[in-house]
Amino acid sequence: MRLKQIALRLPTPPSAENPAHVLVTDGIYKRGKQLIDQLSASGFTVDIQGAMDGDALCAYLQAHPVAAILLKAQSKLTRAALEAAPQLCFVGRVGVGKDNLDLAAARDLGIRVMYTPGVNADAVAEAAFWHMLNLSRRFPSASDLLRSHVYSATALDQGVNLVTVKDFFANEQGLYGKRLGLYGFGNIAQAIARRAQIFGMSVYWHSRRAQTIGTCELGCRVASLEELLRMSDIFSINVDLTPETKKQINAERLKLLPDGALVINTARGLIVDPPAILAELRAGRLKYGTDVFFNEPQLSGDDLELISLPAERVSLTPHNGGGTVDANDRGIGLVVKALTEYFFERRDIEAKYQALP
Repeated sequence: MRLKQIALRLPTPPSAENPAHVLVTDGIYKRGKQLIDQLSASGFTVDIQGAMDGDALCAYLQAHPVAAILLKAQSKLTRAALEAAPQLCFVGRVGVGKDNLDLAAARDLGIRVMYTPGVNADAVAEAAFWHMLNLSRRFPSASDLLRSHVYSATALDQGVNLVTVKDFFANEQGLYGKRLGLYGFGNIAQAIARRAQIFGMSVYWHSRRAQTIGTCELGCRVASLEELLRMSDIFSINVDLTPETKKQINAERLKLLPDGALVINTARGLIVDPPAILAELRAGRLKYGTDVFFNEPQLSGDDLELISLPAERVSLTPHNGGGTVDANDRGIGLVVKALTEYFFERRDIEAKYQALP
């Protein structure tokens, strides 16, 4: 697909006399740096920075002739920042979420934006299952308990023995036969669904785009959101954060979940209403496994209460669910390839990777 010259800012191929300046935010890992080095070898000037908020990005873009940005999860690309970069024509979001960049401003300014849906779906699905298993079986707690004692004959005589440890975890629940409700049914949710079937779970799903009730090609049944909540032993959140979904899982909806249900959030923290989920956790009615938080990239306010709750109620990971080396390689590789083709060939991005169709 060749570039339409309507509305879009057209790139200028970099050269030794006129290199194109590329900003990479949120740092880079060693193997990712090797992929980024391909840009330098092609005539781009690459500057790798750490996480930058809206003001920091705005100041940077005012001071540098940036033509392209590789954006990851922590930095915020606001309208003010985009307007400060008159040469900017390409933003590559290395990841799935688009809530940290102003898409409307990018469209208004003619900036092509891509993202990388699907590249970390398997990694995030694995993280979701880690939280399910942690909350249902508490294997990390069992491991920590073993590591804190020496199981010798003397220890057994003192009453610290394997039978006691086993009894301590005897009431935990497995995943087999449980009803898993998936809110959202994109790449990540479908990766979770495939794994759930191997665990012997019944899978139900709801998508804002679903128009009918029935079964999908994976054998999962479709339900309304309210029905999904009522039937879910485990409720997994897999939708984008939008004005519609922000705090959508509120007190009223959480109360539809059965007693003892697990809520798994690998999407965005604020899809769940913070006071509502905290109230359910304090009451001991629900359990919550999350890779995402309410006030990212900093932990503050309700996040601090959340991380203080006991491990048998709350399972936590620091938004690294999708951050495997393989997933990062695929995401950065896609963006580097698309950026190179965009500048040198004026070849547009594949439709499925366009954040702004």
